[in-house]
Formats: sequence, C-alpha cells, structure tokens
Amino acid sequence: MPELRVYPENSPDALDELVTLERAGREAMIDHHWAYYDGQQKQPLVVRPGQSNDNIIINLTRRVVDQSVAMLFAELPTFDLPGDSDEIKAREKQIKALWEANQGEVLLHDMGVAGALAGHNFVKLVPDPESQKRPMRYVLQNPRYCSVFWQPDDMQQIVCYRIAWGQRMTQREAENGRQRETRDQYRQDIINEGEYWRIREWRRSDRSDWTQVMEDIWRYPFAPIVDWQNLPHPERYYGDPDLAASALLESDINLNDAVNFVASNINRILRHHAHPKSLAFGVQADAIVETAVDGLWSGLPADARVENLEMQSDLDSSMRFLEFLERTFYAQHRAVDLSSVKDRVGQLTNFALRTMFKDALDKLQTKRTLYGNALSELSWRASVILGWGDEQPTVAWPNPLPFNETEEVATAVQEMGAQILSRQTAAEARGRDWEREKQRMEEERDTEQAGLGAVLARAMRDFDRGGNEEDTERMRPDG
Repeated sequence: MPELRVYPENSPDALDELVTLERAGREAMIDHHWAYYDGQQKQPLVVRPGQSNDNIIINLTRRVVDQSVAMLFAELPTFDLPGDSDEIKAREKQIKALWEANQGEVLLHDMGVAGALAGHNFVKLVPDPESQKRPMRYVLQNPRYCSVFWQPDDMQQIVCYRIAWGQRMTQREAENGRQRETRDQYRQDIINEGEYWRIREWRRSDRSDWTQVMEDIWRYPFAPIVDWQNLPHPERYYGDPDLAASALLESDINLNDAVNFVASNINRILRHHAHPKSLAFGVQADAIVETAVDGLWSGLPADARVENLEMQSDLDSSMRFLEFLERTFYAQHRAVDLSSVKDRVGQLTNFALRTMFKDALDKLQTKRTLYGNALSELSWRASVILGWGDEQPTVAWPNPLPFNETEEVATAVQEMGAQILSRQTAAEARGRDWEREKQRMEEERDTEQAGLGAVLARAMRDFDRGGNEEDTERMRPDG
C-alpha cells in the first residue's frame, strides 16, 4: 500500500485514509534512523542519582552512512550527451552549470544522507524564470511528507503524488482568553492525467475539512517530481535504507546498542578497578593516619600487613568482543572499517584495495545505478522544460577509491605498448584535457625541431668559415 486505481476527485479524505498507517510507519522508521545518525542513541547503563555516568556512545551508524555517501558522491559526476559536436559540448556545460547553481555537491550529499536514512528520495523541479543563473531549482523534499499512489497491478504506473505537511500555530480564545495550539495542514496532490499532470493544493485547520485553494496544470508528460529508491526492494515501492534490515528498530537486536553496551561496561570496570586498592590487615580503621607524602599511612602496628588489590586481567577478551561487534556492524552494512587497516595502507596495491572494498563497491554500484538514473532524469526533464533539447545524458562517475598513481601510469604505458589503449584515452583517464595536451606537445615538438635546425645551421656556418667535417659531424645530434 497505498495502491490506487483512480484519483478520488470528490473525496479528498480518501487519500488520507489510504496513507495514514503506511506513512506513520515510515515516519517512525525515518525518525529513529535520524536519531541514531545524530548520536541520540539509547543509554546502555542505568545512571542513578549521584552516580557517575559511565555510558559511552560509539556512533557507528553515522560512520557507515557517511562512508557510503562519500563513496557515492565524492565529487560532482559529469553528464555526457551522445555526440561530440560543439553544440553537444555547450549543452553539457549548461547541465553542469545548472547543477553547480543548485549547489551540486552539497545537494548531492544531502540526497545521499536522506536516502541512506529514509530509503527513498524525492526531488521536485521548480522553474525559476526570473533567474538567469539558476532557471530550474532542484528541491529535495522531506521523505516524511511524501507519499506515492500507484496502480495495484503495476507499481511503475504512478496515479498521483501526495505531499502533506503541517504548521503549528498558537491562538487566543476570545471567550476565556486562554491560548490553545492549533495545527494548519497543507497538502499538494500531483495527479497523473496522461499527457499532463494536474496540481491541486489543499488546506485545512483543526476541526475542519479540506478546502481546495489552488489548481494548476503541469503541461508535460512527466511529473514535476522525481523519486527513486536508495537500495532496491523487489516487493516494495519504497527502497531500503543503508541501515541493514531494520538493524536499528527497537524490537530487533541492535548492533550499535550492543557496541555501546560493551564499551560502557568496560568503562565502568576501569573506573572501579583500574587503580589498585590498598587493604590493611591487623589494624583498626581509626588507627590509620594518612600523611601528606603521596598518601602514605603511619601509625600502623608492627604486625600489621598492607596489600594491594589489583585487576588480574587487562580485559583482553572484552576488548576483542568489542572489536568483533564493530566488525560485524561494518560487515552487516557492507562497509569497511578503515581503522583496521590504517597500519597497512602503504603496503596495499590497487588490486588489494579493490578486494578489501569488494562488498562496499558492489553496494556502491547498485546505488550508482539508482542515483545515476535519477540524476539523468532530473537533468533531462530540466533540459526539456528550459528548451535545451531532449537527449538524455548519461552519468559518468569518478573512481571512489584512492589509488597508486605509479601503478596506474605503468599499466597505461603497458596497454599503449600493446596497442590496446590510445594516448587520448590514457590522457583523459588521468584527468588531462587531451586537446590542450596535444597542442602543447605539438608546440614542444616544433620548438625542438627549431632548436635542431638552429644547431645544424650553426654547424654549417662554422664549416663554411673554415671548420672541418669532423667538427661538423661531432656537432650533429646523431654523430
């Protein structure tokens, strides 16, 4: 749910009835994920009044989400159109400039985090004809407010989108002068009419029905909103979040909570037992006199005995169990714990690095497919609306991993020697502008040839002035 065959023209409450339970469940999931991402996690140990707080929160949730987003959107991807004409290159620059005008890298980061926590993304296209720099705005929507209605037998056939939100207001009652809080609700329905989309806006206050306040026509066959899954789920319209299989729902075993519990217990044990405790035998407590010399005792009987109570363990098993839980958390979320390989970074080859990130790269490829299609669709729809053309761009992604440049260059040299790689492709793979580099190399070759000509001309002049052929041969480059 929510499935819908036909938009209810005369019953605005019908959409509310269909979406209430589904939306409440998604909102609870999104709120819970955001709380853990922001570090608002459950305190594992009870803290009594006057007791020290030994709780430790290790926010692995934020770490795996940020790592996933950083790999997906390390930088703004490039948008390629079919063809290589000057007109095509100009349009590619227009598309890139539009993303940059929409604060592309920040917007993409926000898309990545929102999708990783909510499982689904919604971006609205808002034309801004008054702006020359940003004629189209890409507006990221709050997924809590968005609902989609689709055909019962085909989830890809959208019947309508619904965006609903509320605004709290404080009013003073005229009768008794008391203040009460009210909530005005707003709603926008984006309805599929086949060749165009109809947009209706509604409003209602407490204790009132929906009232239509606006209707407009979106005169394009595509909707003014693009939505997509963060990770695919074959049996649901909405995608999966990065947080694996409801790993943070309170009813399930929460590995982040387990990590925090073990770390907090270790902290409490260390607070109570990290320092040796001195025990005195054969003496009354009131007979012990503490001196100012490093806490030494005096006044002890001759037959008294003092011993230290020390920990007999360095908590090695507890620390290894903590590391096991952290590794399992990363593995469950198909992420890599970089702290586990920091001492071996200089020894890793490009192949070893890809092997270590294999699971994360597989997950990244899935996300690139979904997000790439969405970015391409946003760019295409904006181009059509702005009159730039109707070719759909493809998204070219950068390498998400650090790499050994010496290995990369050596591999390129070998492939060029085997005649399976062109110099232009090798230059572009290294991030060089081939046309510019080609021009510079030609200029350098012309300079070298001019220098060689000057050497030969000088040699000939010297010969004409009485030099001998041996001197001339010695001055030639191949002599």
